[in-house]
Amino acid sequence: MRKKIINLFSFGFKSQLSIIFSALIILSSGSACFFIIKNQKNVIKNNYGSAGRQVAESIAHKVTEELSSSPVDDTALAAVIAGVLSSGEDKKWIKYIRITDAEDSIIIASSNISAEWNKRYIRPAFQKNEEPAYYFDYSTGKKEKVYEVVSPVKGSKGIAGRVHLGFSQNAVDALAASSVRIVIATVLIALGFGLLLAVFFGMLLAGRSNF
Repeated sequence: MRKKIINLFSFGFKSQLSIIFSALIILSSGSACFFIIKNQKNVIKNNYGSAGRQVAESIAHKVTEELSSSPVDDTALAAVIAGVLSSGEDKKWIKYIRITDAEDSIIIASSNISAEWNKRYIRPAFQKNEEPAYYFDYSTGKKEKVYEVVSPVKGSKGIAGRVHLGFSQNAVDALAASSVRIVIATVLIALGFGLLLAVFFGMLLAGRSNF
């Protein structure tokens, strides 16, 4: 009985080599997959941050004249925002756009233009240990991580206002999930080929050792 149990766990030299190669491939593939997935969200967040900054700068450049006039034409500002958002690639990942004056009072906001008129923009407590800076929003009843980029509107007499653009970690996670599925599928395919090669080379080396 004891000999039968030992025989169940005893492998030939070919099998041992194949198992070693397979284990090495699985470990290396798993490690690569882990680091790829870990960095994927940071890459997407940074891409959104760069794209958001470009959008904010584009709006800031186009509303200089409107913010320098008195009174400010909020309809013209809304048209500028709509024009920038409709141009180029899809920008559904943007959570909000707010235009404030030099004192940070909201002139117009993408979420609710009329209700936000002349309301004071109370800047949340930003965490700056990441770039872009972020804060936690609880307005929906759930904790949501929101990143914000700000671009100044430069008038003839200095800073005429600011463009605030926010995007959510939820948008980052949604895109990352799609990318992660592709990464995992690619790794699994590569792993399958790797295991076949491991078995082949294990048998090849074992065959040479018999001479």
